[in-house]
Amino acid sequence: MFWENRGVHWTQNRELIHIRSNGRLRTISSAIHGGGMNNLCDIVNFKVPKTYNCEAPKLDLSLQLSKLGIQENNAAALMTAARLEDAGWAEVQGAQWSILVCVTAGFSNAARVGGEYLKSLEPGTINTIVIVDGYMTEEAFVESVITVTEAKAAALSDLAVTCLDGRIATGTTTDAVVVGATQNPEYQRECPIEYTGLATEFGERLATAVYTAICESGQRYILRQQNDT
Repeated sequence: MFWENRGVHWTQNRELIHIRSNGRLRTISSAIHGGGMNNLCDIVNFKVPKTYNCEAPKLDLSLQLSKLGIQENNAAALMTAARLEDAGWAEVQGAQWSILVCVTAGFSNAARVGGEYLKSLEPGTINTIVIVDGYMTEEAFVESVITVTEAKAAALSDLAVTCLDGRIATGTTTDAVVVGATQNPEYQRECPIEYTGLATEFGERLATAVYTAICESGQRYILRQQNDT
């Protein structure tokens, strides 16, 4: 109910996770479609098969958005072979801001800097979506991506996710992140979010929420892999 009152709604099924805001969100993203700094209303994480091999993923995502009736310049779109029903969710309510996190995790191409990884590895991606009800400065957006990445590395370490060479992974070769904020002018005047590192309450709570969501989704992925063997 809280997020609905803020104009943020979402749909989750086996084909997609669609987060929509009534007003435009200010976003920073590494999404295939709609990446960079943007002002968007829709964030969509699409399910693709493990055999997915498309030479034009941006075009593919544009077509998928069109089928949903979503304007291309209104959306960030991601793709994953992970089961969307296994997504991890976390919410944080602060005194002057709120955070919603959604993560879909697959570890089949887990990676760590310094390793040699084949591009032909089976698709496996950690897609992290963060929605903030608050006003974030541009530098806060950039720092938030660092905080999200640190939380991801910590989660993979505690889940004991390893690379092909046996070392603890810090991510996969195809991870993506989207951070979006409502940017309500009232927040800008009264309590702008200027710092999002771990030394701040916001940064610490953001990291904990991302860590929690990754562990939730990751544990489901690991359990499925164990049951399939």
